[in-house]
Amino acid sequence: KGHVDPQQLRLIAFQFAGSNRHAYRLLQRELGRHIELCTFELPGRGRRHSEPLLTDLRLLAADVLPSLVECAQRGPYALFGHSMGSQLACLTARLLIERGLPPPRCLIVSASPAPSRPLLTRRHQLSPNDFLEALRTLGGCPEELLNDPELVDLFLPVLRADFHALETYRADAGPRLPCPITMLRGLDDGEVSRADAEAWQSETSAGFALHDFPGGHFFLFD
Repeated sequence: KGHVDPQQLRLIAFQFAGSNRHAYRLLQRELGRHIELCTFELPGRGRRHSEPLLTDLRLLAADVLPSLVECAQRGPYALFGHSMGSQLACLTARLLIERGLPPPRCLIVSASPAPSRPLLTRRHQLSPNDFLEALRTLGGCPEELLNDPELVDLFLPVLRADFHALETYRADAGPRLPCPITMLRGLDDGEVSRADAEAWQSETSAGFALHDFPGGHFFLFD
């Protein structure tokens, strides 16, 4: 805090699979008025529901990059992502730096293995019924949503596209990020082992911190 005017700090938040730009609407209340929460909409949801869904993480990063460049040019910023959003935040941080922008003050990742430890699951290839069961096991989806056929028809394509992007992503080898990384992990998260979490340290040439919390994959919302 001593190095940054809090009035100027922007926290750019990257959404998790199946969510939209309002996924972190309660977070602004916790941040207070000194940190501006910046979110964006991905194709195929919210205000962009008529646009085709993307199933490639690099295409998702390229899609949001112009908006993030504009935000990053306005002053100090940090990046945050939960689950799929962690991978998207890390990838975007590299793209911003490659374009000559200052690195983020911090990259905060949550509920995701490091890019060097790609996912081995293939949930996006499951049948509709098996995919729904996988979502129940993972948590985060209200049971009333999973039991409503109309809502399932609406959200399932978005979730499946995001899982496809996440499960087929393989990060390119590159230099370490010149910004500190803070990793947040649920102690009961079966998706992210301690080794998966600690591997984020190899992504940065600056400081690294790992914080464990009670809860599973969606501990953040508990």
